[in-house]
Amino acid sequence: MNRHCNFLEMFQAGAEFVEKTLKNLTTSTDAVAVVHSTDLVIEAIVENQEVKNELFKRLDKFAPEYVYFSCYVLQLRPLYLLFLLFHC
Repeated sequence: MNRHCNFLEMFQAGAEFVEKTLKNLTTSTDAVAVVHSTDLVIEAIVENQEVKNELFKRLDKFAPEYVYFSCYVLQLRPLYLLFLLFHC
């Protein structure tokens, strides 16, 4: 019985955590308009290096220094991305 109660309590706490977290998340298709007031940007656009380069260049102009950028790419190398952000 003890294990069941602990599991139920953990499940309820987990559900509350997820609900609370989801309330803090917003999405936008206009990244430039919202990047100034965000902590994390998760990029999910077409797998085209030129398009991704342009997006990160634009976002870098408006994003505060503390913003984290998350990017899943097959072709873009992380060091190249850092070069773009700090030298363009």
